Amino acid sequence: MTDADQCVARLSELVGSVDPGALNVDWDVLAAELGHSFPADYRRYVESYPPGDIGLLHVMHPDTGDGVRQYVDTIRRQQEFLDEVCRSRVMDFPYRFGSNPGELAIWGAVQADFVLCWQLTGDDPDTWPVVVADTALSADAVERYEGSAVRLLIDISEGRDPVPLINYVVDVLPFKFRRAGEVW
Repeated sequence: MTDADQCVARLSELVGSVDPGALNVDWDVLAAELGHSFPADYRRYVESYPPGDIGLLHVMHPDTGDGVRQYVDTIRRQQEFLDEVCRSRVMDFPYRFGSNPGELAIWGAVQADFVLCWQLTGDDPDTWPVVVADTALSADAVERYEGSAVRLLIDISEGRDPVPLINYVVDVLPFKFRRAGEVW
């Protein structure tokens, strides 16, 4: 069992497991479209869960059919919008969004308040840290987590406070996975 498998298995113990249905994600196409590859734990998460939320946490999901195109368009639009916000104001936000080395690539959100991103720090996506940033892009509202996307979800689901910037999220534990469109 790989580390990615173990991470997703642990997350499933915490938030429940579901049948993702028929899923066929062409990771090579997505990498070509967005200009970066994807960490193994994120790929395993997407292959194990359908689109949905874990408590207040939303993981972007390239589901099948038009979902792949919609996923790529959504990521591009959000990153372009956030970069435009940075350019249009005199800001000291320490990052840019995109697919170049050092930039942030969005993979999720905490409601509409924060974006969850990988910082593209090297060739191995499994070593990319997570950066949590306030959608207002305030320099004092950005925090780095030295772990993977699914490890962050696990830490939060276990009640730890790995990113104090979003510590309010643990106040609504326990989390259960909820498919997109399901009502609580």
